[in-house]
Order: sequence, then C-alpha cells, then structure tokens
Amino acid sequence: ALVVPEDRFMVIVLSNLKGLDDVQSGADFSLAKELAALYYPEMEPLSRRAPAEDPSPELSAAHLEFIRQLASSEARADVHERFPYSYYSARLKDAMAQVGSITYLGERDVRQADMEFFDVRIHTLRYYRLGGERPWYTTVYLDEADRVVFVDHPERE
Repeated sequence: ALVVPEDRFMVIVLSNLKGLDDVQSGADFSLAKELAALYYPEMEPLSRRAPAEDPSPELSAAHLEFIRQLASSEARADVHERFPYSYYSARLKDAMAQVGSITYLGERDVRQADMEFFDVRIHTLRYYRLGGERPWYTTVYLDEADRVVFVDHPERE
C-alpha cells in the first residue's frame, strides 16, 4: 500500500501469488507508485529519469559502497543509527552486493514536506540507477547531516 495521509489518498495493490518474495513485493510497490504518479507526478518511475550532473559525486560513491555492503550491519558514520537493516532480505542484500555502478538521477529537498522515517526527519531524497546485470532504481533518504536513513526497495524497469 502507498498512503499520502494529508491528502487522504491510498493505493493498494493486491496479489494472489503464494509465497511473495522480494522481487514480487517490490513489483507490487512499483505498480502502486506508478498508479499514484497519475495524481502525483513526482512519483513517476525513476526508470523514466535521465542521468543528471551530480553535485556531490563523493556522496554517490559512499552510497554505492553502502548499498554493496548492505548485508553488513557494521556501524558507519554516514548511516543513521536507526537504519532498518532487518527490512532487507538476505536475497536482496546478496543482489545489492553485485551492483557495479551508480548513476545520479537527481534529488529533492523535502525539508518542507515534514517527512520522517523511523522518527528521523528526512532532509533530502537522492535518486539513483544502480548498474549490474540489469539496472535497478532506488531512492536514498538522507537526514540533515547527509546520513542514510532509508533506501527504497530497488525497482526494475
């Protein structure tokens, strides 16, 4: 489900597939976002975005390193202490370890949106294409100190 409480808006995707795995649940959320994009253009699938000039390539490089090492819950200064490592399955963590590159697709300042994840106020959303056997697309949620608070479940094209 995708919910925008302040607008009383919700998209729910139901599936009758038994034993949903990460790929299917990610596809369901991607479909929900695509439907919501009809009303909220900012939710357009990341696969439709063109690469942009990266104002902070060192930040993108750190995000690539973190995504590759998602299976390790070792503390990092650039990751918020409330980051939900248990949200990601072992299968997804293994897939993320194979990511070969990262391409910056843009970012969005969300300070005015009053967005929080795990009781942490989100400052910036950074959008990426992750290179590998097939590309993945994801959003990295950052706090005011540019620490990673959350990484969206990656989407396929």
